[in-house]
Amino acid sequence: MNFTRPELLSLYDLLTNRLFQIPDYQRTYSWRKKQRRDLFNDIIKIREKDKEHFMATLVCLSKNKRQIGGSRFDVLDIVDGQQRITSLIILLKSLCFMLESGNKEEKDIADDLKKLLVKEKDETIILLQTNHDTSNVFSEYLRNNSKPSISDLSIEAERNLSDAFSESEIFVKSWGEKWGLSSLYQIIMDKLKFILHIIEDEGIVYTVFEVLNSRGLDVDWLDKCKSLLLGIVYEVTEDKSTINSTMIELHTIWSNIYRTIGLNEIHGDEIIRFAATLLNQNNLSKSLSAQESLDFIRTYCGDKPRKVVYVSNWLLKVSKELLIIRQNPFLDAVTKISHVRLLKLAIELREDFSEDEKKELRIIWEKVSFRIFGIAGKDSRSKVGEYVKLSQNIFRKQQIINEQKIAFPKDDIKRAIKNLGSEFEISEIIREIKDKDLYEANNWKDELRYFFYKYETYLNAKKGYNFPEIVWIHIWKSSLNQTIEHIYPQSPSSNWQKLPPNNIHRLGNLTIVTPEINSEAYNKSFINKKVAYRKENRLLSLQKIVEEYDEWDIKNIERREEELINWAIAEWG
Repeated sequence: MNFTRPELLSLYDLLTNRLFQIPDYQRTYSWRKKQRRDLFNDIIKIREKDKEHFMATLVCLSKNKRQIGGSRFDVLDIVDGQQRITSLIILLKSLCFMLESGNKEEKDIADDLKKLLVKEKDETIILLQTNHDTSNVFSEYLRNNSKPSISDLSIEAERNLSDAFSESEIFVKSWGEKWGLSSLYQIIMDKLKFILHIIEDEGIVYTVFEVLNSRGLDVDWLDKCKSLLLGIVYEVTEDKSTINSTMIELHTIWSNIYRTIGLNEIHGDEIIRFAATLLNQNNLSKSLSAQESLDFIRTYCGDKPRKVVYVSNWLLKVSKELLIIRQNPFLDAVTKISHVRLLKLAIELREDFSEDEKKELRIIWEKVSFRIFGIAGKDSRSKVGEYVKLSQNIFRKQQIINEQKIAFPKDDIKRAIKNLGSEFEISEIIREIKDKDLYEANNWKDELRYFFYKYETYLNAKKGYNFPEIVWIHIWKSSLNQTIEHIYPQSPSSNWQKLPPNNIHRLGNLTIVTPEINSEAYNKSFINKKVAYRKENRLLSLQKIVEEYDEWDIKNIERREEELINWAIAEWG
């Protein structure tokens, strides 16, 4: 028999005499505050209505059995339902910790929970073994109630786990103060119901997953894509040794994909949409949707397992490049538009370009894209078709003109990227930000920080000075409000002459600073602000203000704004 009859179980029955593990080729823990809040609210509603509540379907692959002392445990790989189970086990650990300091009944419950969560005296075996837990964040919490410091959290999944620990403890504490901890234990263990599918044949796993998750449930498109691809291997291959060798290779690739996206938040639907759009040989006017991408990938692979391996490797390459884009905060103001990211991806994934050639194309891509979507303020509806078609042409090394494929030389690519911005003449659009409230009315904050970052880079190059990257990172990790400085303050002290309000948020009155200098300068007089600016002797834009201006009034705001606009014309022209 390939799978057991589905069972309806309470959480207590589900967890008893079973050990769970999440394979590396599955997604890391990705639930956020919203999903956990929904879970907590479900539990509160159960108390109010005093009814059982169906939580989820859990699909598991049977691995083996394990003897621990006098008990025998089924070892199961979780294929679907891992986010909810992980969150509930964290909640049980938080509850266990709180119960330990309670009355005798509560301490007895805590002892039972300890034995459930950690299976051996030497604490080597735990109820759930998560994946990609290289820092042992989850296991240390389960064993020792040990929580990591913020500085120790290196990847997105670890930050999600840390947040789950804190939020669960807050929820348990609040519940205990209102209704008592024993009642929470009873509700979680007895009232939460699950349907458990245990499958012995891995090939059936992906069919079950696809059926269960074709009903409008909130499942990441990348997970659906993985299930589709791995399912194809089982559908079209009869030789068991071929299946095994192919699956070993695919498990390694998908482990790397999930490890990659676990380093930062990358949306699975974007990975498959971009991957499919670039592979597609039709001239598209927009990126494929997630569903269109799945349909394309299914057709593209057909009945060939090697194509499944190729597409999986391709998705890994796309994931890695999107991670690089996501991890570069300096480009936030440029890469917030989807089709702008797609074009950069196409450039980076051209394997026949040298690094110098890519560098030149990156510069053109950045200048044109910031001119259109930053300075000119166009939104995501602008230039979609042009960006998508160009991305496809760059990737496949050919243009499709009048239904004929024509070679696309590198010099033509440079011209094509430049032509994207041909209707946005810099000397005209830059005047649109003159005399304007950029900070509040136009919400140009990301763009402002990027504008001054590029200005600072220009000043550094002019002086032959290398600005410490650690300071830039500190600026970018801080909030926008802490790093954009109003030279004439937003709330001026009595030392300042009053200016018309529309001058406070204009370009000439703004600059970039570290949060410490922003806090120190605050609403002080201009003389005292310059004292604070001198302390940040690494920011040359501040030094220019200190050296060139004896007072700060309308005349000098306009003078500085004109200087910045003239520089911007040269920079993005």
